[in-house]
Amino acid sequence: MNDIHSASTGGVTFTDDGGVDLGNNQPAWSFINEPTPVTWYWVGGTGDWDEYAHWSSTSGTANNPGMCLPNANDNVVFDGGSGFNTANGGTAGTVNVVTDSYCKNMTWTDDVAAIPADATFYMPVTAWYESEPGLYVYGSVRLSPNMIGEFHGAIRFRAKDSDPQQTIESNGRFLARNAIFDGSGSWKIMDNFHANAVAHMDGTIETNPAISGTITLDYAWDGSTDHNRITFDRGAELFLNGWTVINTSLVSVGHLYFTYDVGKFHWGTSHIIQQRGQYVVGFTLPDVSAGVHDFYNVTFQDLANANELGLLWQGNIISGGKVRFESRGFIYPGYLPNVSIYEAEFLEEGHFYRNVTVTNTLTLAPNHGYQLNEGATLTLAATATVNIPGSGCAGNVFLFGNPRHTFGTLLKLGGGTFSLDNVVLEAVHADITSPGAATTYNATNATDLGGNLNWNFTAAATGSRQLFWVGGDGIWTEQPHWSLASGGTGGECPPDPDDDVHFDANSGFSTGNQVEIPEGHAFCRKMDWTGAPGLQQLFAPNTASTQPEYEPRHLQVFGDLTFAPGVNNFGGPLWLRGTFPNTNTLISAGNHIKGNVLFAGITGDWTLGDDFFTDSHVFHWYGKLNTASHAVTAAGYHWNGNTLVRPDVELWLGNSTVTFVNTALLRLDYYTGKLHPGGSHLIFNGSSFGQIQGVQWNYPGTERIELNNVTFNTPGYLLGVKVLG
Repeated sequence: MNDIHSASTGGVTFTDDGGVDLGNNQPAWSFINEPTPVTWYWVGGTGDWDEYAHWSSTSGTANNPGMCLPNANDNVVFDGGSGFNTANGGTAGTVNVVTDSYCKNMTWTDDVAAIPADATFYMPVTAWYESEPGLYVYGSVRLSPNMIGEFHGAIRFRAKDSDPQQTIESNGRFLARNAIFDGSGSWKIMDNFHANAVAHMDGTIETNPAISGTITLDYAWDGSTDHNRITFDRGAELFLNGWTVINTSLVSVGHLYFTYDVGKFHWGTSHIIQQRGQYVVGFTLPDVSAGVHDFYNVTFQDLANANELGLLWQGNIISGGKVRFESRGFIYPGYLPNVSIYEAEFLEEGHFYRNVTVTNTLTLAPNHGYQLNEGATLTLAATATVNIPGSGCAGNVFLFGNPRHTFGTLLKLGGGTFSLDNVVLEAVHADITSPGAATTYNATNATDLGGNLNWNFTAAATGSRQLFWVGGDGIWTEQPHWSLASGGTGGECPPDPDDDVHFDANSGFSTGNQVEIPEGHAFCRKMDWTGAPGLQQLFAPNTASTQPEYEPRHLQVFGDLTFAPGVNNFGGPLWLRGTFPNTNTLISAGNHIKGNVLFAGITGDWTLGDDFFTDSHVFHWYGKLNTASHAVTAAGYHWNGNTLVRPDVELWLGNSTVTFVNTALLRLDYYTGKLHPGGSHLIFNGSSFGQIQGVQWNYPGTERIELNNVTFNTPGYLLGVKVLG
């Protein structure tokens, strides 16, 4: 019996006569005449655990007159007398666990003759959750290196705190679908450990400090919780020492939650590896705001090539350690105002949320963007340096605030002058007022995209260039494809936001060629495909989402964009920035815009030069947009008009017919007089609700947005909209 709490009063004591005390029975239980522990030997080859004929008190012979099965106080042994080497006509046998089963210690010997290579400890695949049947082990486990482990149920480790430390020796065998530690005792993992998932709900787990071993997980580690994320405040404690923890899960929900109480997670010099991005979590339970856990080395890989977001959630990186993001990276303080990172290395896009302090080295990758989310402050300690390997002609680093809301802040401590080279900055405020802050911030070979404060900018020596693509098939960032003349010699640095780019008859294209936008941010001022033969495509995979700033491949255009027929297959976010007072023109030339389209220049002024068709979402966040009476067709669900609620965002619809070919939500959050419906006609097709939500933000009361004609060929509704036609 375990975990039975009596509600006795007045000194009443409950007595269990002949039972076994398995721990945590409170408060007034007395156990008498507990059965003497027995060592049971498996005999007779293949069989089910709950068949008493397979259990004997002596090795190799049938000796079980009482027809007993092992209980939680009994040891079980699989050895040379178990009959595996002769079972089933000479092939090895299988031990089937088909219902809840129990033992104290479980031992499989190393003798190859006794435990052949195909001896199997088997349980069928069962449900994921902790309610599934399994094997309850109240002591130690030792598996044989010769056996096959196909135990697809749960192994529950339930040692008592009054017991000595138990050991787990896997000998290279896969342990269980779920390894659930929910006893109050202590376990030492002696050698490399492999399980689908671990739920560490109670007790202490220690890795063997004498070796540098590996814990391999196929799905998850949950600390202080079960796999349903239900918190167990039982004081679970983990000592990793110098071990490596690898989560091999290539599904998007694989995670590592080291969510222990304060002081209960001991990282040592461990290395945590997520092979498909996802989460490494260090907040504290049961009080998530009580503290933050420290880590030593953490690596987010991208072996699934899914460009998952690797998230370090409420975790510090201590002195000498490093967090490395091989996929997109996100450092998030979680429920605390700040985290401290000794060293961070980003190989792709990165995000800093709230307040992050780097104390030693921050490494950023050229041609990639790093976002200071929602007013975040990135603090660089006096001893910290910023490393941008291969920058310059290989590409710039783009550092920017949140494009939806606010600026971000960069604070360099140590006083004096701080400089960044080969950067593009937008909405980044340099902090010169905090105690110990640098007094001067320089950005050299840099581009100022606006919204920056307290920076001294020095533009690139190349100035504004006219760049021509040459050499046919290639990647945007490859220097041999950029020339100062049509059909000329390549070798120029890839485009900056001040450069115009041209694709024409001398670009060297043949059928099937692509100009691929790689992961990161590609920039240009104007883009012109006039004269291109139509044999090639501007390419990136379609990654459209309702949060385009988190997508992997971005193209930002600050002036006219002119396509030629059949050239566009770019599936990333197309940022149409533009500059005012210049009017910037978008000519689609019959191309569908594959990815999200963002009209996102704070002072941008965009006019459609012909009919416009988008396969994804449209975001009119900044600037002015004029359809110039051209037809507009939208296949994406969202059309967001001024959802950032700015008074200077303006839309002219002219006499355009705007058709939503699928179910759509049209948000029209313009200020009074900033949406001009003209003679336009909005048509909703699709199989579900079409929705128009409108509001004039600076108007008192509930004044409605005005539209001309609206037709729903599908169920639909209007909210805050006045139809004039």
